[in-house]
Amino acid sequence: VVGGKGYVAASIGPLEQMVEPLGPISFDEAIAYYKEWVDVVVNAGCDILLFETFSDIHELKAAIIAARELTSDIPIQAQLTYEAGRTTVSGTSPEVAAVTLAALDVQIIGTNCSTGPQHLIPVVENMYRRTDKFISVQPNAGMPELLQGEMTFSTSPQEMARYVDQFIAAGANLIGGCCGTTPDHIRAMSAGIKKKRPKQKLAQSLFRVSSR
Repeated sequence: VVGGKGYVAASIGPLEQMVEPLGPISFDEAIAYYKEWVDVVVNAGCDILLFETFSDIHELKAAIIAARELTSDIPIQAQLTYEAGRTTVSGTSPEVAAVTLAALDVQIIGTNCSTGPQHLIPVVENMYRRTDKFISVQPNAGMPELLQGEMTFSTSPQEMARYVDQFIAAGANLIGGCCGTTPDHIRAMSAGIKKKRPKQKLAQSLFRVSSR
């Protein structure tokens, strides 16, 4: 909710199979699949296109291209998931992600899911230092555990809320939650954000090259 108005983000995740050379789907095929997906949510009236939980930046590029071939008006929030705060499964660092995604027509760059809030603090810090785009972070409530046949998450709403100040200090503009977070988690985190101001953006004037 911003200024008393609620916004709806359409969540779009990775495909069931990976894009070449890590999987059998070609880059052009991935774009075609995502265009079908984006077309549905755009026509349904979403306010934001939220590409989240991606582990391969090559596939995330395909999703963004598909979106921009259909619409130039809807903001894009692009998020990758990291292994213990270091790289994605396919080897992309937060620094490379920030440089690559900033060169595309994306308004918000960030991270979600992963192993818990503590591991995403360095991800946010490294993204903040490489881009002047808005930075988002949506951690899991810890790692899932199967207890007595029920999936549980170890991080309580109060524990999640304790990371809010660290996320703001690291450079995050949008803070939320992913797997295991409940309305209680969001309420606790939201209470810690009130009256806080985001970290001032760094001026960016460097020329950078990244892959993949």
